[in-house]
Amino acid sequence: MDIPPGMALVEIFFRNIGQVFLLGSWFSGAIILAGVFIASVPAGIAVIAGSLIATGVSIGMVAGPGLVRPGLYGFSLVLTALAVGVVFLRPSLRVALYAGLASIVTVFVRGARDVIVAPAGVPSFTAPFVLTMDLSLAPWGAASASSRGGPRRRHDDARLRARAPQNRVFRRHPLKACGRSLGWSRCRACHRRVPSPRVVR
Repeated sequence: MDIPPGMALVEIFFRNIGQVFLLGSWFSGAIILAGVFIASVPAGIAVIAGSLIATGVSIGMVAGPGLVRPGLYGFSLVLTALAVGVVFLRPSLRVALYAGLASIVTVFVRGARDVIVAPAGVPSFTAPFVLTMDLSLAPWGAASASSRGGPRRRHDDARLRARAPQNRVFRRHPLKACGRSLGWSRCRACHRRVPSPRVVR
């Protein structure tokens, strides 16, 4: 598609954001962006970056105007930038660059999925976002687990067990507030409600 004029680009930018909530109006997208900024500045920056990448890459790939102008091609990139850059990973420069790369990959995933499901007439919806997000977060989860020496159950934390050696309940459910709270607390490992150490002592 040809590069739209200035005002049309602005409308596409805001429609990419509005389509996250199934709203096709650019004015709705502007209101949503303002609300995101009020809630979280990093999230607002991620939404802006995702929409800018969506607009530039989709026009550069000569995507269909019927998908680009209403924002149907860009909302998945907005979701990817927000999820990878802010929600599931701690914001940093490295994470921001990684989220930008994931957003660009979302464009190609969207195009490939449109071709695959075109014979069936099934729209992509948010499938490109979900697939790209899962693939993008998988390496971070594997690296985190390997840096800890693999997953470890908090039930086996000897330091916590040593605080209450005579307490069977506490051995099985090491509490975050050891011996400081009364009543019931939640185990950090299994999230079950168990008596605090002071009650069962």
